[in-house]
Amino acid sequence: MLTRQVEEYITYKRSLGYKITVEAEELRRFAAFTRAISYDGSLTNELSMQWASQNNDYSLFYKARRLETVHTFAKYISAFDSCAQIPQTGVFGKCHGRVNPHIYTPNHRLTKIPRYSCIWGSKICGLRSMSTFSLAQLPFSKRQGKFNHLSGVFCVS
Repeated sequence: MLTRQVEEYITYKRSLGYKITVEAEELRRFAAFTRAISYDGSLTNELSMQWASQNNDYSLFYKARRLETVHTFAKYISAFDSCAQIPQTGVFGKCHGRVNPHIYTPNHRLTKIPRYSCIWGSKICGLRSMSTFSLAQLPFSKRQGKFNHLSGVFCVS
């Protein structure tokens, strides 16, 4: 029953224009899991949790992502199957991480940023590379509009 529902859900999402390649793979793994344990009922919270955490080697991030995938599927299925349960997300923590931003120091302006002046090759120092260099300089500008000549490239500083 769940295998059929998973395939219907994937077909529905793709008919709306979504490319759900990773989500489709995970849901098909979930359906394979239910077949492997000979489960043929409605979606339950216990079944979702069991699948999301079936391997102790999985990271909490991956477990959370698996559970969120089933959660999204369960919201859809609950409209057609009144016995389907929607698992709670956040049990394993967040599944969407945020990378810490890199804060540039004034030292970066003199050491790292001049490398951007010819980022697309030593022979090509066109408008794109100059624009990238100028944008990288903006956080350090004291007076916007004052042009200084640095390493043969004009930039805002």
